[in-house]
Amino acid sequence: MGANPSSTSLNHEESDETKRNKRARVVKNFGSDFVTYNIEDNPITFKDAMASSKAKQWKEAAKSEMDSIVSNEIWVLVNLPPGCTTIGRKWILKRN
Repeated sequence: MGANPSSTSLNHEESDETKRNKRARVVKNFGSDFVTYNIEDNPITFKDAMASSKAKQWKEAAKSEMDSIVSNEIWVLVNLPPGCTTIGRKWILKRN
């Protein structure tokens, strides 16, 4: 008498699942470059940037960004109406 195809299929699936569960997981190692990248210091505030050894470069980058904002007319300078406050802003300082 031949084997029942559905029971053979079921046994095959169970054995595949058992094999999968026994495999050891391989932990990914991103290497020392990943750690170095994470500990790279970027200044948190403009004051930190101006106190760093790269203050001249940060100042030039900030000036270039402001010049770009002005030349592209991103903002229009207006007088603040009485009783109003300005919106907040934040510079993100990041080296390439």
